[in-house]
Amino acid sequence: MSTSFIVFYPFDATTALLGFGKLQNVEITYVSYELAIVRSKDQIHTPSTDLLSYLFDSPYSEHNQWPSDEPLFLSPPGSKYPSYTFEQIKKLVTCFASGLDRLGSKGKRVAIYGDSNVHFQIVLLGALGAGASVNMCPTCPVQDLAFRIQQLEADFVFFSSDEIDKAYAAAADSNIPKERLFSIDHSTETREAQGNDPSWSSIFNFKDGLSFQWKRLSDEESKNTTALYVYTSGSTGIPKLAARSHYGLIGNTEQLLFCYNGSNRGKGSVFCSFKAAGIGGILFGLLTPLKARYKSMFIGQCNVETYVGLVESFRPTYLSMPKYMVQELVDHAPQADFSSVTEITVGGAMVPFSLREMWSQVHGSPCYVVMGLTEVGIQISSNPLRPVSDNTLGQLLPNIEAMVVDRSGLPVQRNQCGELWTKDPFRMKGYLNNPAQTAEMFTSDGWLRTGDICKVNERDDWYFIGRIKDWFNINGNHVSASEIESALLKHSSIIDASVIPVKVPGDEESVPRGFLIKEQSSELTLEELYEWMDKALAPKIQLLGGAEFLDVLPLSNTGNGKPDRQALKKRAAKDLQASLGSLPHQSSKKCFKMD
Repeated sequence: MSTSFIVFYPFDATTALLGFGKLQNVEITYVSYELAIVRSKDQIHTPSTDLLSYLFDSPYSEHNQWPSDEPLFLSPPGSKYPSYTFEQIKKLVTCFASGLDRLGSKGKRVAIYGDSNVHFQIVLLGALGAGASVNMCPTCPVQDLAFRIQQLEADFVFFSSDEIDKAYAAAADSNIPKERLFSIDHSTETREAQGNDPSWSSIFNFKDGLSFQWKRLSDEESKNTTALYVYTSGSTGIPKLAARSHYGLIGNTEQLLFCYNGSNRGKGSVFCSFKAAGIGGILFGLLTPLKARYKSMFIGQCNVETYVGLVESFRPTYLSMPKYMVQELVDHAPQADFSSVTEITVGGAMVPFSLREMWSQVHGSPCYVVMGLTEVGIQISSNPLRPVSDNTLGQLLPNIEAMVVDRSGLPVQRNQCGELWTKDPFRMKGYLNNPAQTAEMFTSDGWLRTGDICKVNERDDWYFIGRIKDWFNINGNHVSASEIESALLKHSSIIDASVIPVKVPGDEESVPRGFLIKEQSSELTLEELYEWMDKALAPKIQLLGGAEFLDVLPLSNTGNGKPDRQALKKRAAKDLQASLGSLPHQSSKKCFKMD
């Protein structure tokens, strides 16, 4: 008599062979069951040191360097702010670090607030050299600024010169003494703070500051010392401050440069439109170009016309931007001269392949996408050497493990949807003063729960489906907000969409509500939109919480370039009751969840 076993491999084939090897009359049947568990095909070495030594001691590559007299930090033409060569940058950072160190900054926290300019980068790097940790905070209402200063427990506050009144008011609410407040203006000439004009330039130690040596961190110190506190998106509540170590940010930079330099490149010129306060702006606008010795332009907020003018004068080779800007430049600047651009990188939201194709058709360069989290940096990116024809995000960056799991935390098969969990040596240390939510992010064996619904195919191509908290049950079918957004963009009059969960009377579960941007010349009505959805889209693609047309989508003020979902939820809560009469009817109504 023989005994039969079915062994699923490669998951437990080895264990089965060891366990059954001594048995007699055993019949084993092997069944392929490829699980959604992926390890990066590339493993790279990451220096364990402080961020400033990493950036300034040597370039990423000795090839294709700009001449030493060419500026790398650029301000827009006609700006009152200067541009700086590499040696000038290093001098300013060192002398600023020396001066701030004299004020007792070691181990302190520095807040940098306002609409960014080139000098924000000098303050950030100089503060790190002085032994402080830094948070970049974008423009926001005074009450929000006061809260964020208190949340950071800031010791010093630097701010753009046009925000002095707001900074003073917020600092007063936070008990920050005036002598710890400094305006970041266009001058670096040393002068004493006078009245309500406490200039950052008063901190520079040009007399003997060049002899200052910032602390070079050991391997352990590099991994345990916080360099930056970076705001999370705040899409599900109050934004948290993710503590990113020197080592973690160095690793993020190495990952991106490894991917970007996978093909031969000349001298680089970078124009990053992610806000400087977000992880995208920090990585794509500052750290990667400085390490690679590329040129990088620093501007504040600007409209499409100004942006196009800057691209045409600056002639960058590489653009990085949030999704909404891609849509605007395709729709409103089709004649712009972007011939210098060899590629763009887009993140911050789901970017459908149709939009990427449209960019390439209109502006001539390939459009690549990235996905990541503030807590870990960029984890998935398009591969320039691997053409795509669908909505794939790309492959894992080096040194990352990832898997897709079901609700019980077990890995699913390839091409099945589940939550993305990752292991990354460059992940955050934790959330500032928030051990409970830090613990919720990680499993006991070190996996980070991203909260993203994804799937991966046999070629290790990753696909983003949606966020767990934006997952709807429509007539027994699960559908994500991003799926609905992508479907809505198929309508010829819809150019952008954001879908959020809302509660409507009579239903216990959240249902999707859409905020839509339509073509300026479009006369599309909501009723016409609902009729089109009934006829053209799958039954599960519905806006059961209604819809509203907006002129623009509000953007998060945490710096990530994403729609401000909290603002949209507040707007929906305020307007939903009055708009119940305009909710989808008839065939749409049958899609309410039924037991």
